[in-house]
Amino acid sequence: MQNPFLLKKLQDILSHFPIPQSISHCAPIHVGHINDSYWVYLEQQAVYVLQRINEGVFPDPESLGTNLQQLSACMKAWSERQYPLDHKRRYLQMIRSNSGKNYHQAPSGNWRLMVAIQDSISFDVVENADQAYEAGRLFGEFWVALSALPREQIVPTIHRFHDLSWRWEQLQEAFSAADDAKKMQAEPWMKDAEGLWRHLAPTIEAMESGALPQRIVHNDAKLSNALFDKNTHKGLCVIDLDTVMPGYVLYDFGDMVRSMCCPLAEDSTALDELSCDMQTFEALAKGYLEACATELTAIEIQSLAQAGTYMSLIMGMRFLADYLNGNRYYKTAYPDHNLDRARNQITLALDLHSREKQLHSTLQGVIQK
Repeated sequence: MQNPFLLKKLQDILSHFPIPQSISHCAPIHVGHINDSYWVYLEQQAVYVLQRINEGVFPDPESLGTNLQQLSACMKAWSERQYPLDHKRRYLQMIRSNSGKNYHQAPSGNWRLMVAIQDSISFDVVENADQAYEAGRLFGEFWVALSALPREQIVPTIHRFHDLSWRWEQLQEAFSAADDAKKMQAEPWMKDAEGLWRHLAPTIEAMESGALPQRIVHNDAKLSNALFDKNTHKGLCVIDLDTVMPGYVLYDFGDMVRSMCCPLAEDSTALDELSCDMQTFEALAKGYLEACATELTAIEIQSLAQAGTYMSLIMGMRFLADYLNGNRYYKTAYPDHNLDRARNQITLALDLHSREKQLHSTLQGVIQK
């Protein structure tokens, strides 16, 4: 049953946007670690998505809103060319507030409104190879479409977001400041993280030297940030664009590998069952490379074999640091939730590290077909 106090609060916020005011009800969207999101219904149909921006993560709503408007316009133009019969479901449409801003500032925080993608569905865990192929294609198309947008026009929203060496420094600082009980829980995972970080040093150097080119990429390319047609399960569009900014293609490909190629959720404690499913990886690589291989450099293609290791490790580091810091960043369901996530992601990184030659061979096989 709709909470009348919450409905009144959300209706007050929605009154600051140029939309019909006959809102029947709102319902929370229980997806994502960062922002608070709600479906907005007119009668029985969800037609908008209302979000409260997490100011602790995104303290500059003005730049964030400007980014989203530019990204939306670029994706709209691309979608109209590529999917002329169905272009409205291929990008996120932002709605400006009555004051002309990209968000509304209320006592409860900064709120933004988007048009809901009709007849769409999302998934947290990949169910089959076709789904992985479609998601890979979507994220490959996404950065190719945004290549028309100059990188300098997009403001970085999170400082050094996927800088692995910096995340390692943050983890060390969190470990030093933690109590003895947390240190005891984290210590074996710290050792594994350090070994993997040292293994990835050549890739880090390639980024720092400019050998790996920067692109505008999603930076959070997990399966739940891809929408599919609810009837055909064909890929529709990429969502959750707050982290879209200059980065490297291995970020997106690696996030897809870690979120799709293991059948378990990222907080699963069944560590012995965490491994990369190679059939899913091949389907993912096929969809991604079919969409963007002709735009990639040779060193970018080579980097994809380590992408899953890199992104699983960085997520493991971030979860572990948040656990040590008292769970300040990610939403948690219980005190050790971030510790379980960290164990999960570092274990997956170790598995992907052990498979890197196999992953490279699979990628080359996909390209040659």
